[in-house]
Amino acid sequence: MILKKFLSDNILSRQIITYFFITLVSFIVFTLLSIFLLPIFFNIEYSSLSIIIDNYSNQSTINALKFMQLFSCVGLFIAPPFLYAYLSGENIFLNIKISRQVIILVIAIMILINPFVSFTYFLNQSIGIPEWLTKYDQTAYLVTKAFLVMNSPIDLIINLLILAVLPAIGEELVFRGFLQKKIISFSNKPYLAILFTAFLFSIIHMQFEGVLPRFILGSVLGFLFYFSSNIWIPIIAHFINNSLIVILSYPALNNKISFDILNLENFIRWDQAALSLIAVSVLFYLFKKKIDLEKKGV
Repeated sequence: MILKKFLSDNILSRQIITYFFITLVSFIVFTLLSIFLLPIFFNIEYSSLSIIIDNYSNQSTINALKFMQLFSCVGLFIAPPFLYAYLSGENIFLNIKISRQVIILVIAIMILINPFVSFTYFLNQSIGIPEWLTKYDQTAYLVTKAFLVMNSPIDLIINLLILAVLPAIGEELVFRGFLQKKIISFSNKPYLAILFTAFLFSIIHMQFEGVLPRFILGSVLGFLFYFSSNIWIPIIAHFINNSLIVILSYPALNNKISFDILNLENFIRWDQAALSLIAVSVLFYLFKKKIDLEKKGV
């Protein structure tokens, strides 16, 4: 195949441009598909969405937005890495074997990192951000809050799929499985590649009051992938992080807790954040040690 040879010449700019083109085509196709299907499944014409888009109390609007979010996620993050892997002949999943101890360590890391991440969100908010940028954060907050209104187990399952499963698989394949791996292979500077990829991961979400905490999370996911060489590990970690927000927002649990999961930074003190960072550092040491032993076949 001509394209496979074209991509195998080991030129980073060529591979990234090709990936970007695939992503652009994929996004356009899936967007058009969602536009075509929207009137079929919902009592909303796509042309009228711009009028009712601000009415986040309208369940039909929210369902339509979730529908479009699903197609956007598939078009931007799920389909492109699979198409690129098919055209280039690359194995995007690398190894798939994960021990139970590693999974437990990953779950513990993602749970215990939350106080520190929430504290960095507070620090991020204390930085002066231009007002024209904060509108993206306000819109994203309102949409997320509307999405997290769940009235049945079906709503919970749908939210886990749209907000946890698909982003975890798609974003990790793109940022860690493709971009971070490519930059490391060409630059031979893994730590710089991890931080740069985490920065892009944070910026692309267009939520500027959360750039720092999302950068921290992206760095954690990047190091998990780099140490393990297993894309499923950051996928699992990403899923744990997102699913915690969804599950703790479910009424059966949310009614029993006394804080807003979307404003957790208001409840975290600096000493709790420091303890969180220390605990995660210890867990990361244990994680790397366990991975190294497994690579040696011990």
